[in-house]
Amino acid sequence: MTTDDLYGSLDGDLERARAALERALGIAMYPCYSRYRGRHYCYGDPGAELLILQHNWDPLDQECMEGQFPEVRILLYVSSGARAADLEQRLSASQIWRLVRRASQ
Repeated sequence: MTTDDLYGSLDGDLERARAALERALGIAMYPCYSRYRGRHYCYGDPGAELLILQHNWDPLDQECMEGQFPEVRILLYVSSGARAADLEQRLSASQIWRLVRRASQ
C-alpha cells in the first residue's frame, strides 16, 4: 500500500525547511528546478519513497499550488509505503511540519 501525504510549514524559508527536514529524517535532499515547481528539493525515486519540498506557489499560474491551504508557505509531498507512520512521527516531533492531507492507495 502506498500513502501520499502532504505536510505544510508556515515558515516560508525553503532552506531552513530543507535543513530541518534533513535533520528530522536523517536524509540529504538534492536541489531541483522545473518550470512547474520552480526551485525545489527532492529525495528518493518515483515508484519508491519520494519526497518533494517546495514553495506553495505556482510560478506559471501565479497562485498557490495547494489553494485549499493558503496559509501554508512550504509544502512537503511524501509518497511512501510502510514508513508513513514513522515519517509522520518524526516530522510532527520537529514542530515545523503539520500533516494537512493523507491519501492511501
